[in-house]
Amino acid sequence: PLYLLTGEYDFSCTPEDTQRTAAAIGGASVTIMEQLGHFPMSENPEQFRRYISPVLGEILKQSTQTRQGVHV
Repeated sequence: PLYLLTGEYDFSCTPEDTQRTAAAIGGASVTIMEQLGHFPMSENPEQFRRYISPVLGEILKQSTQTRQGVHV
């Protein structure tokens, strides 16, 4: 899976850029992060954590299922 997270005021890679990229990649997931820009982990770590934690949890879940022989 591919997870694309973009800050709502990221002018280097705008939300529209991210949506367009995701549309060209089958299965890509897009999250536009509110109140964040291009360096979310530095700008507002707590806000960024709200977005990255579920993604990391999903990756861990899929990884665990793969190791256990469960195909997602």
